[in-house]
Amino acid sequence: MAFSSGINGKLYFGSAVSATTLVGQVKNWTWSVAQTVLDTTSLSDTDRTVIPSTRSTTGSCSLHYYGSSSTASSLIDKIVKTGASLGDGTNAESTQVTFKLEVDGSTITIPAYITNASMTCSVGEVVSVDITFEADGAAVQNSL
Repeated sequence: MAFSSGINGKLYFGSAVSATTLVGQVKNWTWSVAQTVLDTTSLSDTDRTVIPSTRSTTGSCSLHYYGSSSTASSLIDKIVKTGASLGDGTNAESTQVTFKLEVDGSTITIPAYITNASMTCSVGEVVSVDITFEADGAAVQNSL
């Protein structure tokens, strides 16, 4: 019986559908799709009825951080934009990123915006970066 494990997973990112930059030192990644529904129940109905509405896709990943050459640094740059001076409230917008999540050659490719990035530094551990993202539209490729 074949099975997949975390050792088989990969995370790529880029600025287009062909997300080809392999993110090194990934600790984990996740993605989730949620489907909302609209209520279509009428006054005479005895049971609730619904129709599908919008879907939302979110995800997260945790990466080891190894300094300026790290792909984690490249991802942080997509959300952290610097200003010209202290208190500068007008800065560049966040940049869209395309994530390609892969397990055993099966992939899902998701255009997204990074919604949260946090860095953790603990004694005796490698510095890590946790990133969450939200899809901008539907997945553009899916072979899961």
